[in-house]
Amino acid sequence: MHHSHRTWFPYILIGLTVVLLLVVFAITNKSPQQGSEPILTTIEYQETIDQLLIDYYASDSDTYKIYESLLGLRVQEDQKQVHLDLVLIFGKLLSGEIESINGAIADLGADNPWLVE
Repeated sequence: MHHSHRTWFPYILIGLTVVLLLVVFAITNKSPQQGSEPILTTIEYQETIDQLLIDYYASDSDTYKIYESLLGLRVQEDQKQVHLDLVLIFGKLLSGEIESINGAIADLGADNPWLVE
């Protein structure tokens, strides 16, 4: 007598394939910066930096807060270098490598006049 042997293998394979496709779909559709700050326009960025520098010069003691604020900003491509330079300046100030940011900001203002206005 011949018995029909049913196997679960095709069903398991189909189920695992569907699960894999759902995982890949979920990963590729997830936004990379979900819940983060929007990218600032040039004018918004300049105004934000101006306000941060005003706050820094007014208190002169909240360096870490300014540094954290800089790290939280998302900037456009044309602002990345000046932003990196500002983050590095405040990082050096926090670590004690420099005493004051005045000279560094003045140097950075040579290429970015809006910084020293």
